[in-house]
Parts: sequence; C-alpha cells; structure tokens
Amino acid sequence: MSLIGGLGVSLWAADQARVQRDLAQAEARKSRAVADFMIDVFGAADPAMVDGADLTPRDLLVQGARRLGEDNDLDTSTRSALRLAIGSAQLGISEYEPGLEQMQAAVTEAVAAGDALVELEARLGLGVALNKLQRSEEAIAQYDLARAIGKRLPDLAAKTDEEIDYFRAIELGRLDRKAESVQVLKTVYGRRLARLGPGEPLTIQVATTLAYYLGNLKRADEGILITEPSYQAARARAGLPLRWLKDIVSAHAYMLLLDKRPEASSLFEEARSIDERVYGKGHPGTVVTMNNVAFAMSSGGDHARAAAIIEEVITIRRGMKLEQNQDLAFSLINAANMWRKAGKFERAIERAREGIAIYVARNDGFYRQAQKGRWSLALALEATGQWQEALREMSELLPYTEDGRSTEFSGPDAALPWLTAARIEARLHAVDPGCLKARRVLTIDAAEETATEARILLAMCQARHGDDLASHDTLPVLASDDALLAKIDPFVRDWYVTQKR
Repeated sequence: MSLIGGLGVSLWAADQARVQRDLAQAEARKSRAVADFMIDVFGAADPAMVDGADLTPRDLLVQGARRLGEDNDLDTSTRSALRLAIGSAQLGISEYEPGLEQMQAAVTEAVAAGDALVELEARLGLGVALNKLQRSEEAIAQYDLARAIGKRLPDLAAKTDEEIDYFRAIELGRLDRKAESVQVLKTVYGRRLARLGPGEPLTIQVATTLAYYLGNLKRADEGILITEPSYQAARARAGLPLRWLKDIVSAHAYMLLLDKRPEASSLFEEARSIDERVYGKGHPGTVVTMNNVAFAMSSGGDHARAAAIIEEVITIRRGMKLEQNQDLAFSLINAANMWRKAGKFERAIERAREGIAIYVARNDGFYRQAQKGRWSLALALEATGQWQEALREMSELLPYTEDGRSTEFSGPDAALPWLTAARIEARLHAVDPGCLKARRVLTIDAAEETATEARILLAMCQARHGDDLASHDTLPVLASDDALLAKIDPFVRDWYVTQKR
C-alpha cells in the first residue's frame, strides 16, 4: 500500500508539474501577445504608418481598443489581459473613463474565460480605475473580490493580500478613515521593510502613503521615522527610477514641513524639478508635488505665490474634464485659503464657493476639506463685511465640530470655528445672553492667542449685557507691547485697547 501510495503521490506530482508547465507556457504566450499588441499600438505613432498624422497617446489607445474589439480570433483570457494593458495605459495618461471601460471589460472576459489569475489582475485594475474616479466604496468591493480569488492561488496569496491591504488603505484614507488606514499601512510597511529594505520601490511606495496620512493626523514625528530611512537609502542607491526618488523626497519634505524645519522648501523644489523631468510641465502627474511646493511657500508666509501655484493645479485638473471632481474641489479650497491669507478676499470667496459646491453635489458637503472651505469662506466674508453670510456659514459648520466628529477641527483647532462665530456675533451685536460661543472656546485646550481672544470676546459680551463687573474680572491683563495682542483679530484688539485706556 505504501508503494502504491508513493506511486500515486509521484504521479500526482508529475501531473501537477505538467499543469504548472502548461500554465507557465500559457502565461508566456499571453505576455508575448500583450507586449506585441502594445508595441503594435504605439508603433502607429510612426508617421509612415499613418500618412503623416500626428497622433497623441490618447488617439493611439483609442485605436488600439477599437482594433481589440474587432479581433475575433483572440481567446477570452488573452483579450482580457490586453484590455487590462490598454486600460492601465489610459489611466496612466489620465483618461479615466475610457480606462474604467477597459477594466470592466477585462473583468467580464476574465470571468468568461475562467482564468482566476487574469480575473484577479483585472479586478485590481478595476479597483485602481474606480480610485481614479473617486469611487472608493466600489473600489474596496473590487479589492475584496480580488482577495477572495487570491485565496484560490496559494502561491500568490501572501503577495496578493499585501497589495490589496495597500490598495484598501488608500481608499480608507480617501473615505476620511485615516486612523484605520494608518494601522493597515503600518503592517504592510513593516513586512516590506523586513523583506526588501528601506530603499526598494515597494517599500518607498507604502512609506510615502503612510507618511502623508500620519501628517494628516498631525503625527509628523512618527512620519519622519518612516521617511528618513527610505530617503537616505534612495539617495544612496544608484539607478533608482526617478519617480520613486521624487516620491520619497516629497514625502520626507512634507514631514519636515509639518515639523517646521526650514530644509523642507528646498526638498520640495527638488521634487518638482524631478517631476517635470519625468512628466513635463502641466501634466497631471506633477500636481501632488506642486501642491507640496505651494504648502511650503504658504507655511513660509508667501501666500500669494503659493496661491498662484495652486491656480496652476486647478487649470491642470480642469483639463481632465472630470465632473464633480473631488481633487478639483480640494485644490479650489486650498486656493481659497491661500488667497484669503494673501488678502485677496473676493478671489478666496469665489474659489471657496466653487469647491464647496462640488462637495455638496457629491453629498459630501461637510467632508473634512469642505469644512476647511466653509471656515475659510466665513473668514473671507467676515473680512469683506458680509457678516450675516459669514455667520450663516459658521452656524452650519459648528454642529460638525461637536463630540470629536470633525477631523479638520480637532484638538486645539476645535476652538477655531467657535472663536470665529463668537467674533462675528460680536460684530453684529447679536451675542446671546449666555455668551455661549466664547465660553465654549475656553473649555477647549486651545492655543494661547485663541484663548486670550475668547476671553476678550466673553468680556465684551458681558459688558454688552450690562454685567460690567464680570466683564472687568474676565478681561485679561496684557501689556501694550504684549506679543499676544498682535495675534488677535484687529476688531477684538481695538475693543480691548479702548477698555484699558
């Protein structure tokens, strides 16, 4: 029996070897078919082949997709792989809707072929296309289906799980679930760091994403511990593709910026230079670095130049012709904030309103960036004397700062909307008898200048309601040259000075 059992195992192993050999040969044929097809597609850029026509990559890919649809001789598995290749190329040139169509067709044909590996790859590709179109919930559903397929492919299960964890973490971040995303990314980062080291592209990939999310959570000190090793390793590594060098330079610069280190600006400029070498000026691939350069400038006080760079980003994103584009809304609100700080209030109002309108149309009217936009809009309206409108914006925003619900206004920043609302009410002489908004600021562990302004507003409120004794006791004692006075809104500061004469 043991001999028969041993022979059975041997025959099974031999059969499996033949299966693996046949699969390998099929994959090789498929890979050759994909390579040959894509070479042929882009070979059409040769003027001799197209009677001198000047075809763009978009034109070539549209032609390739049309040819693929007309070719009835291909087996469905190879056709799926070809659609995946065309769709990936379309996503790479920001042709997101056509790329999505190819990915959807790739999934359909992979399912029809019963080819689990191609279906897995197609579903991952479809998830990426949905990500580009900001359809995060649908992208996560595709990643989950891909994970289930991966479990049927034991040799790929670990690698597939790691990739899917990374992709899902990105979507969680987009859905403003960054704390959850960070936990997943830390696990993926730890695995890749142990397996590959800090300077490999796959490690750099997850290190940059993890760092940005840590930065959003105001955990720059942790982010620097992630980016520093990969930054140093990338610098020392010869032959590292420029895109990976740029990514880690940008991420490290961003962490240094959040940590208020002056060397951040030069690193951002270096990253922008690398980007423009890779993509060329005005390409969508440059916008992340352009954003970072603008943030660095704004952090250094050069708000007008920073806003001008964000305007370039807006132009690029408008050129992508995506309706209700969340990334465009994000840029519009960043521009609003920078124009406001530069004193260009009407421009800030225009940009903020357009950005908020996009979020509202997407049913995300109080998404984190939309909250930032509403506050910036209220401040610009206040600065131009449109106090009723400013108060209306703040009244809509305030409920979203309750009970830790706001990720934009958390910690000490939770006091900022309440302070703004209290000040606008004071301008309108519409303060409630309980002076609740100013009091609310004082319950938060706010920055010293915020708390000081709130105490002055509370004293103003008490005085206007006839409680001069309480007002006198509440009013802070500040020297005329106290640095805090320079940080307080001029309207509040002027009232304070008149009371102290």
